[in-house]
Amino acid sequence: MTLAAWLRALPFLLALGLAPAVILWLVRRYGASSWRPSLRQRRLGVLAILALAMLLGYHAAWDRLALYDDAYISFRYARNFAEGHGLVWNPGERVEGYTNFLWTWSIGWVLRFGPWSAPAVGLTLSLLAFGGCLVVTALLGRRLVGARWLPVAVPLLVFQQVFTDYGSTGLESGFCALLVAAAALALVRADGWKGLCLAGTLGIAATLTRPDHAVFYGVGGLVLLAEEVRRRRDGGARLPALGRLLAYAAPSLVYVGYLAWKLDYYGALVPNTYWAKSAHDTWYLQGLAYAVLFWLGTHAWVAAALALGWWRSRPEDPRQRRFAGFMAGSLLLYGFYVVRVGGDFMHGRFFVSLLPLAAVGAELAVHRLAAHRRWTALAIAAGLLLASTWPVQLFDGRRSTWGIVDENAIFPVTALHPDIEVHSVLYRLGRVFGDRVAAGGIEPVLGSGGIGMLGYYSGLEIIDSRGLTDAYVARRPLKKRRRPGHEKEAPRGYIIERGVHLLRLRGGQRDFHPERFRAITRIKLPRTRDQWQIAHYDRALMEQLAQVRGFRFTDFDAWLDEYLEELPDPEQVRDDLPWLRSYWFDHNDDPERLARIEARAGPPRHAAGREGEYVVVSVGDLNLAEDVEPLLDERGDAFQFERLRPLLEGDLLVGNLETAVVEEPTSPPLEKSSIHRMAPERLQVLVDEGFDVLSVANNHGMDQQAPGMVEMLDHLDRAGLLHIGGGRDLAGAREAVIVEGGDLRIALLGLYQRTHRKGRLGWYAGRERPGVWGPRRWSLARQVRRLRRDHDVDFVLASMHWGPNYQQENRFQRRFARAMVGAGVDLVNGHGAHLQQGVELVDGVPVLYGIGNAAFGARGMYGKRSGGLRLSSVVRYVFADEQLDRIELRPLATDNRTNGYQPAPVGREIAERWFEPLLERYGVAWTAGEDGWYAIELPQP
Repeated sequence: MTLAAWLRALPFLLALGLAPAVILWLVRRYGASSWRPSLRQRRLGVLAILALAMLLGYHAAWDRLALYDDAYISFRYARNFAEGHGLVWNPGERVEGYTNFLWTWSIGWVLRFGPWSAPAVGLTLSLLAFGGCLVVTALLGRRLVGARWLPVAVPLLVFQQVFTDYGSTGLESGFCALLVAAAALALVRADGWKGLCLAGTLGIAATLTRPDHAVFYGVGGLVLLAEEVRRRRDGGARLPALGRLLAYAAPSLVYVGYLAWKLDYYGALVPNTYWAKSAHDTWYLQGLAYAVLFWLGTHAWVAAALALGWWRSRPEDPRQRRFAGFMAGSLLLYGFYVVRVGGDFMHGRFFVSLLPLAAVGAELAVHRLAAHRRWTALAIAAGLLLASTWPVQLFDGRRSTWGIVDENAIFPVTALHPDIEVHSVLYRLGRVFGDRVAAGGIEPVLGSGGIGMLGYYSGLEIIDSRGLTDAYVARRPLKKRRRPGHEKEAPRGYIIERGVHLLRLRGGQRDFHPERFRAITRIKLPRTRDQWQIAHYDRALMEQLAQVRGFRFTDFDAWLDEYLEELPDPEQVRDDLPWLRSYWFDHNDDPERLARIEARAGPPRHAAGREGEYVVVSVGDLNLAEDVEPLLDERGDAFQFERLRPLLEGDLLVGNLETAVVEEPTSPPLEKSSIHRMAPERLQVLVDEGFDVLSVANNHGMDQQAPGMVEMLDHLDRAGLLHIGGGRDLAGAREAVIVEGGDLRIALLGLYQRTHRKGRLGWYAGRERPGVWGPRRWSLARQVRRLRRDHDVDFVLASMHWGPNYQQENRFQRRFARAMVGAGVDLVNGHGAHLQQGVELVDGVPVLYGIGNAAFGARGMYGKRSGGLRLSSVVRYVFADEQLDRIELRPLATDNRTNGYQPAPVGREIAERWFEPLLERYGVAWTAGEDGWYAIELPQP
């Protein structure tokens, strides 16, 4: 949106705006108004204006003839229906990936009884609907004005570029506008129950064409209800009023039947696109931008303003009053709906149905001014309407503004015979896969966004990475708002599970393969520069594709031989092996090569021991320092875990080590309140209890300053305990522990919330300085990207220590939690300075702010705050089906009123008093099991 566009258009706008005033002055000045045309001359003039307007309208529509890619989604559904596969995208997979049932169904029936192609039928029906809408608009104006009618609305529409643009496109937009205008005409003409039934039928037809057009049907019902209330107030009969309303409502039974069929056929009442486009979420800012670009860019606001001004004048004619209510209610309610859902990425698409109503309302305003001989107001109104026919292009061609594009410039029709051709890379892709691949009997599974033309012309099985025709992707949580309708992404595991062979790089799939392997996975297609990659290498299929002219890619058999000749070091091979499995070995019988690579890689870092699930168990702060050991029990440290032991069963046990591990104090503690040290031999307690990974990213990790950190890491390495969050330098501190389990590669990171105070003390690791990792958002995002790119990581779990925040979670914690989610972290496992804290879902990502102390000495720091009880918990993260399946928490309590540390499962009374309010703090849903575990309800894809 630029000021230059307005300045360039300003001379034309002024000229058009002043023209009616000049003409009106000349007519009145020289007495031309004395001429009175006959009735026949008047009719011929009206017909001439309408004929000229129709010609200009079709010329404008033909000049910008287009077929949008989204229209081809309906075309493929219609073709499958005509061929007997049902209304499906991929045969055998029932997903309602369209939002225009009546339009798609109608095209399908035409295809059943004729030798035409779906694009030809869709384009023809669009052009017919365009002309039909102009005719109905003219009839509506004639009906409302009467014998002295002069057409204004139809000429306004044919000069509205958005309206003429949707005269083709193959979408249902023009058909919806026709049905809404026809419903308004039927509503105006209706006197008895037959007319009202017809109006209701047309309103239901519009709703069957687009579900959101139920707004227009509802507005019509409200208009009739208000009319009957007024009639009843004036003494009308009750029963006739009820009959009239029932006549209008009766066609809704058809829609009820349609919903019943849809529930049985698709298993859902709302279209799949409702979830794919997150229509249940509000996005007012984007919706406002969408509305501003339309109303200001097309100058349609002039007609809408005049129409609403005429409505506010309260016309006396009953027919005009009925139309005024329908028109104003539709403009306001449907306009609000469009703003609420964020509009669409296609310029003006959602407002096309409003344009005929606004144009007729403006026409009535002009006739009213003329009838009352208010010449100055008439000249101003006519000038504004005439100026509004010159649009101001606020964005050019293919350029996107606020995620909104002009698709007529992107998908222009370049030929109609012998086949329709569209100037688009998607059209060429569809033709390549259809004419060269599918026609030769080769049937790869494709993954892509922008699936319309690709799916229609190829006829191949296609997985929509944007989720329009895929139920799993559509229901994935929305992480970030971007271009409307293009925000969901198919996860890597799902693409592999669906058996996708070839994957388009555009559409959010650029990071599908680790960076070092991307060059060998690229595939070049003929007739296009569009970039594709091989999702997994099927030897038999790729041998067939190698014979297709124009397809070029790396022969992976030959590449693998070179890899085996130059085997990297075991660490690199271990990192490569999961990708090699998913790309090659899981799909091709190649045991000898696999055995050589596995032998070179050595045993896996960590493998799941149970079928179908991988369980990560996390406990709170661990501290076995000498001055906080249990005072009374001679069994020593093991006593702290005696009752915890049955709760720690899992595949990976993680804890937060809250003390420095050194032989002797290496330096004065950084803080007087710090706990000094823990003898290295006491690490054997953690080894015996089965701990695998310890996070040292906390304040006590630096109690003995940099020398103590280095010595502690040495002791942990000798004890065989993996560690995260601290290192001999920055690279070591941010290094992740990567484990394999549940068909996932899970990376564990250790983080400490950065503060300026701790920075001055030198706690944070530098390039050559030991310390803990206190990342900023950008550095964390870079590390997460590196893990996914170089190590093929599927899931990132951050063990987060919030620093010396001894109160309940605060705005700094919540702010950094959102920063971690924005950086790509999939789960935040928090430690909050000895306190049990709440659980929150941030954009669908679980954030556990603090799980308290699992093993701590008798000197409780905050026992008085909870009546002598200090809360803690054990957390189980269960991974299954390539995702985080569930989170289970087991609350514990430490009774500091006794002379010793006595952990025990929390009783029901304590759980209701302390633990359950922590879960409810952020509205997280949970269920309590009989075994004492609480299950957190996660958003399901």
